[in-house]
Amino acid sequence: MTEPKMFETQQPSQLILGHAKFGLPDTEPDDSRLRARWQREKRRDRLTREDPA
Repeated sequence: MTEPKMFETQQPSQLILGHAKFGLPDTEPDDSRLRARWQREKRRDRLTREDPA
């Protein structure tokens, strides 16, 4: 006997449909950590480009 789960598709469209039943999020995703990382990279680049003399 074969398992029915073995024949289920895991195509992206099926995965998206599975998440769609929960609806759209009420708020935008929090990207504060990503923005902070970009700011640290900018500061680090600025400091490494400065002449130490």
